[in-house]
Amino acid sequence: MRLSHVEGAVIPGHSGRTTERVADVLATCVATVRVIVPPVDPRLPSSAPIAGVRAAVAACRADAVLVAARDLPEIEPRLLLALLALTPCGDGPDVVVPVGPDGPEPLLAVYRSTTVSAIERRVDRGELSLDGLLREVRTLEVPAKNLFPFDPGLRSLCSVKLPEERTR
Repeated sequence: MRLSHVEGAVIPGHSGRTTERVADVLATCVATVRVIVPPVDPRLPSSAPIAGVRAAVAACRADAVLVAARDLPEIEPRLLLALLALTPCGDGPDVVVPVGPDGPEPLLAVYRSTTVSAIERRVDRGELSLDGLLREVRTLEVPAKNLFPFDPGLRSLCSVKLPEERTR
């Protein structure tokens, strides 16, 4: 099942097989997938996660965007579909985010277009924490126990260190 009222975005937008893998998984769930390259903004580093989410939400032409970081190569499509099923077309939460053992995973979440103004306000104030954004907007946190039927090992929430990050 692919949803047309939600787009998908892979961030940050670097090329490579991991990015392609994540984009391919998103494409099984949504009709449109974009690889996002955050634009240059002197108020924040392009590597800040909020920069990628901001760019994804701004580029979205649908009601919502399913955001996935490129360092999540084990994403289970069933988990994505579960998150999407919790994302209403009308009124409801601004963000649907899975909560793993380490807390909310804002780089694997569904952001409604309604979050754009809150993101901009946070950037204007220099508050770049996605966790802070989740506290500021209406957020539906999906606990790990509800995710196990879709991803028993919660491997979707496990990021990998990419080759270019290993050399730093």
